[in-house]
Amino acid sequence: MDKEPFKEYIKQSEPGKRDKGYLWHTAIGLQAVDGLKTSQYLVDTAIRNIEGDISIDEAQSC
Repeated sequence: MDKEPFKEYIKQSEPGKRDKGYLWHTAIGLQAVDGLKTSQYLVDTAIRNIEGDISIDEAQSC
């Protein structure tokens, strides 16, 4: 898995994507601090949310 899958979103000029990317990056980073490994499924779900394909509610129910 790419070490920084949200890097491109954080650099985006579009505030919604940048903010969502930063929030997902932070949340996954906090999991890593606890020694939890992020699944590719979570990363894919996060990207779908950032892109606007699914809402945060839908991401939580996936």
